[in-house]
Amino acid sequence: MKLLNLSVLLLVFSANLLASPGKSTHAEGIKPASVTLSGHDLSIEQIVHVAHNHAPVYLLESAMDKVRRSHDLLMLAACEDHKIYGITTGVGENKDQPINLQCEEDKPTQAGLEPSKTFNRTMLMAHSAAVGPLVSESIMRATMLVRLNAILFGATGAQAKVAKLYQAFLNHRIHPLAPARGSVGMADIIILPHIGLAMMGKGQVIYQGKRMSAREALKRAQLEPLEPLGKDSLTITSSNAYSAARTALLIHETEVLLRKADWVFALSLEGVNGNIAPLLEEVHRLRPFYGQGVTAKAIRRFLAGSYLWEKDTLFAHRPLQDALSFRDVSQIHGATRDTLAFLKTQMLLHMNASDDNPSVILAPKDPPALDTQTQIGQYYVVKEGIVHGMVSPSANFEPLQWVLPLQSLSVALSHVSRSSCYRMIKLGTDHFTGLTRFLGPEPDADALAEPPPIIFGAIQKTCGALDTENRSLSNPVSADFLSLAGDIEDHATNAPYAVARLSKIVDNLYYILGIELLHATQAIDLRKEKAEEKGIRLSLGQGTETLFNAYRKQVDFLAEDRVLSIDIQKSYDFLREWGTANSL
Repeated sequence: MKLLNLSVLLLVFSANLLASPGKSTHAEGIKPASVTLSGHDLSIEQIVHVAHNHAPVYLLESAMDKVRRSHDLLMLAACEDHKIYGITTGVGENKDQPINLQCEEDKPTQAGLEPSKTFNRTMLMAHSAAVGPLVSESIMRATMLVRLNAILFGATGAQAKVAKLYQAFLNHRIHPLAPARGSVGMADIIILPHIGLAMMGKGQVIYQGKRMSAREALKRAQLEPLEPLGKDSLTITSSNAYSAARTALLIHETEVLLRKADWVFALSLEGVNGNIAPLLEEVHRLRPFYGQGVTAKAIRRFLAGSYLWEKDTLFAHRPLQDALSFRDVSQIHGATRDTLAFLKTQMLLHMNASDDNPSVILAPKDPPALDTQTQIGQYYVVKEGIVHGMVSPSANFEPLQWVLPLQSLSVALSHVSRSSCYRMIKLGTDHFTGLTRFLGPEPDADALAEPPPIIFGAIQKTCGALDTENRSLSNPVSADFLSLAGDIEDHATNAPYAVARLSKIVDNLYYILGIELLHATQAIDLRKEKAEEKGIRLSLGQGTETLFNAYRKQVDFLAEDRVLSIDIQKSYDFLREWGTANSL
């Protein structure tokens, strides 16, 4: 057989790995509401569906075939005396400690697997070192789904039973109780082992809504506990599945948040009697950034039919240039959308690939011969002159490629936060609105002796405090790490912490946008009152009128001072719950 250059062989192997087996069809008996995993085409929407709606999960048989083949390849390499991290050696600084396997006919014997089984059990226990609070059920479901899809990619080397247990845990609603803190973002190796322990029947789980021992849950679901061996524990442990899953869910949540932020802004623009010129399509053609064009188009749609488009109205005399917090929204929200789109691209690539170390790479069906007399040749598995594949050390557990855009999204959302706060301040300022100070009701001539209501004179501090939190939370944390594991692991990303900070920013923004909405609707009511006094009906946009009417069913106009904490919470709950991704 003609020898093939190593670089060419690598390209052949890579092409084989990336070839998608394709999606299943309804003809294969899969229900439309289910999610079928191939290892190559998992979407954000599918993760949300499984995490929140308990969608059933199916596995493509061609993907499971790759899982079985990768496990066989790994065992063959071990029996061929390859030195393999985490299989024939320990992990971390203990990589110099051997794990001795005994084989017959290129397969480990049952007795020869005992050292591997012992190592796998102890590895899961020793790495289960996270601290609370506990991972929520929805995030745990997303985590297991993300990891399962990566296993189906076919480069882990785990037993097929590991993949089947992930599937069974999802479909039987078995959610391991794992503490959420402790990962430094270089694979979530402190959090994820709790899943492996549950598969072994150890620890606590939530089974169909009830807390119980993992052993009892396995019994009720008629599942045999996992006896981890080979690369099972490393497969379960060494992955960024927890951080990636949380990021995927946050991507969806941020997409929805931005749609609602556009909608609230459109109502605020009507409340302040603002200028719509910066939203015009002609303007955005001059600098066609994708995100700002999408944002401007959405806001124009919300404002269709609004009084802002009319030339001769009671409020036709408006500023030529609004404050930047109003004028620049297409650019601010648009830049955030562009940042989010890049993060989504990176995350989709990550979730449909392998972050395993070592990487188990299957050879093509007709593998070429290989000159093994090279440094790299030691990683190829060759039997009787045939290349069966490759087991190589890898650094694909490094998540910096998507942690950096994740942090950029936090910075972008801090701009969304600040501009919302400034719009809230402008809406409460009579100089900008032509309405009453702090949007109080028009004073009654018969009650001039009474002190005027304060209305929104103090609420600005709440917005300011939340915005300060967001500014602090947007500071990068990926470079703050220690050198660990005997000074070997001297890089990290703090991915889980970066994700947690982004999650808090999103939650704070719902409060901030709720306060802006409280101001915008108050301003609209006052403006409507002025128009009615002149016998004019103030027309809102098709979208903004829908938002205004729905909100007014939850929160009334402030005719007098009342406890605003209640209104703020109602506004937060309203924005969180109102509308769907489709209607937005």
